[in-house]
Amino acid sequence: MQQQIKLGATILIGISLLVGVVVFIVMRPTSPSVEPPNSHSELPIQGEQLFNNLGCAACHQANSTGLGPSLHGLYNQQVYLDDGTTILADDAYLYESILDPAAKVVKNYTPIMPTYQSQLKEDEVLQLVTYIKSLAE
Repeated sequence: MQQQIKLGATILIGISLLVGVVVFIVMRPTSPSVEPPNSHSELPIQGEQLFNNLGCAACHQANSTGLGPSLHGLYNQQVYLDDGTTILADDAYLYESILDPAAKVVKNYTPIMPTYQSQLKEDEVLQLVTYIKSLAE
């Protein structure tokens, strides 16, 4: 008799847990349709935060008085390089310049920017590129 009571109690507990899980799944609130946290619209904001956290603004000042070139209005413009050539400041140029700034040095600037090759993740580089692109708008 005691075994039957224990078995019945165990079955009731199991059923209760199962019902609880089913109710939780069915009744849980669904999230509204929103963009994911790393959506394209947030990249410039994240990039600006990263830009400031890394101290980029110390050299890349809007008024071109810093040790590095201004990034305002840079995107999709021709850049005159130290070696006498020009290049379009597109996504590839910005990406390379963040990871390997000595690869293409802007005319009249000393190549003092540190490399971020092993310091930034892919998504962080993209955030910075997107932020710099937003400065041209």
